[in-house]
Amino acid sequence: MGWSAVVEPFIYTLSARCLEDTKLISFESEKLRDMMDEDNALGFKIMQSTAKVISTRLTHTRIILVGERGLSTLTEY
Repeated sequence: MGWSAVVEPFIYTLSARCLEDTKLISFESEKLRDMMDEDNALGFKIMQSTAKVISTRLTHTRIILVGERGLSTLTEY
């Protein structure tokens, strides 16, 4: 599931292409968000997973940008 289905402004940011036969499960994002609103435990689990996906993507982006600029990945506080 793309995280943009559950995070405003609900704009898709990526696409994918399958290299072999694949079964796809599709959800209507508005109905999923309604289910998340009605079932707080479900909403929490989905948003927890969504946060992990976004965090991983941000980390990978940071590593790429730092590598391109030849900077250290260590952060000083």
